Amino acid sequence: MDLSRQVRIDISIDRVSIEGFGRHDEFALSLALQRNLSRLVTERGLPGGWSTDVTRADVRSAPLTWDGRGGDEGLAAALARQIYATFAS
Repeated sequence: MDLSRQVRIDISIDRVSIEGFGRHDEFALSLALQRNLSRLVTERGLPGGWSTDVTRADVRSAPLTWDGRGGDEGLAAALARQIYATFAS
């Protein structure tokens, strides 16, 4: 991705469902996940498993590692890294 020019990244997440990490505000988690994924794509480029227009009903990845810090934002950051890694491999 050529980051020398302005790039627009649109990531839309309709629903986030995570089990085993306690109760979280689904809307806040979705927004935080969108922000974190956009940041990763801006920093690292599109992962190899994504094309320019991708719609997925669900994403399954390796077990998530999260230290419990940062609330919804911390969980979303860990989840974004895991999703990015899943598509990058």
